[in-house]
Amino acid sequence: MSTDISRRAWAVWGIGAGVYMLAVFNRSTLGVAGPDALTRFGIESAALGIFITLQLAVYAGMQVPAGILIDRFGPRRMLLTAALVMAVGQLGFAFAPNYPLALVSRGILGCGDAMTYVSVLRLISAWFPGRRYPLLTSFSGFFGVVGNVAATVPLAALLPIWGWVPTFSLAGGLCLVYALVLVRKGTEPPPYLAQAAPAEAVRGRQLAGEVSRSFREPGGRLGFWVHFTTMSGSAVFTVLWGFPYLTAALGYSRGLASSLLLLTVVAQCLFSVSLGTLLGRRPSIRVPVAFGVSILNLAIWGLLIGWPGGHPPLGVIVVMMVLLAVGGPSSMVGFLLARDYNPRHRISTATGLVNSGGWIATLTGVLLVGQILDIVEPGPVKTTTGYRWAFVAILLLTAFGLYRLTVWWLRVRRQLLELQAAGGHGPIEVHPHRFDRHVGGSTPTGGTP
Repeated sequence: MSTDISRRAWAVWGIGAGVYMLAVFNRSTLGVAGPDALTRFGIESAALGIFITLQLAVYAGMQVPAGILIDRFGPRRMLLTAALVMAVGQLGFAFAPNYPLALVSRGILGCGDAMTYVSVLRLISAWFPGRRYPLLTSFSGFFGVVGNVAATVPLAALLPIWGWVPTFSLAGGLCLVYALVLVRKGTEPPPYLAQAAPAEAVRGRQLAGEVSRSFREPGGRLGFWVHFTTMSGSAVFTVLWGFPYLTAALGYSRGLASSLLLLTVVAQCLFSVSLGTLLGRRPSIRVPVAFGVSILNLAIWGLLIGWPGGHPPLGVIVVMMVLLAVGGPSSMVGFLLARDYNPRHRISTATGLVNSGGWIATLTGVLLVGQILDIVEPGPVKTTTGYRWAFVAILLLTAFGLYRLTVWWLRVRRQLLELQAAGGHGPIEVHPHRFDRHVGGSTPTGGTP
């Protein structure tokens, strides 16, 4: 690729990643504005959880439609649409006079958010060679982390000073301004991805067939469960319940709590870059890394729930916040699997399916935590007792996801072993182990496990 195209490729990716940064910022605003939302709309914890649940439900439900639309219309148009929709949602949330209208606004915000990350991944596939995909996927996650940072310390500082309407109006205005960057259509075709298929190739039964084939592909299904298991616990904590837990239950100040969340975000930055480099160079360790991170997540939630008295020392909380941060970056393994096991013309559809996994788990966790809190401790005051019971929901979600991840990992291994035995080549080379005997009853290659 020429120098000019290389520069254009970086510019195209940077613009797309900027939209994703705004999306994560908008998505994360309630992480520190939750207590203010309780007062502004006169609601309790369960109702606050519904804010995030609705937004994430729309986000997760839109993943497959968004992937289909990106495959059909291209990522630039979808990113422009996303910026405009997010602006409408955030401005509506700023001026909403009551809880129902605020809910509608968060749903609109989730719709715009859903179009961003899959579009950015499609841009990477289109403008960069395949060997750069893992690293650029992690760098895109870094942009999301920057958006999370902006929604943590700066927003927490601005909200008490500016007030609700100006703060959220600024967020909506930024989306409108950024949309202007996306209005101009590019003049060069992307070098690494074929142009969109004709419209008739993505209609009716053929369209349903593409979605069905993406869902039935074992590698894509494995990616779904990787995303479900690795990212959901940390997302539930950072998107909504971490800040109230640190302030209301553990008694930390708003400044300390926002700083701890910022620490998690900074750790995510470091993990994103290091994991992107590692997984790009060693594809064979991708699923083992995701498996190990899932085990780590189980241990973290078990420790939080089982700590005597429910008040871990600050040092323990700091370590746990850093370890939780690895969940988001490791979830990129799911996107790498979607890319490796699907043809290029349905990469965005498959990626949308994978991305829905983590957010289905996240919205389920957000809702369950809020419901359990209100059942265990009715009223506005929540203590560590309520949060310990509520975090059991996250523990069980992670355990279930780990079980399904293991099932599909073994099935994908069997598929690859059978392919190798027939003389073919898969995305990676695998070697039979003793545990492969239990998938179908015998060692697929007939060799020594």
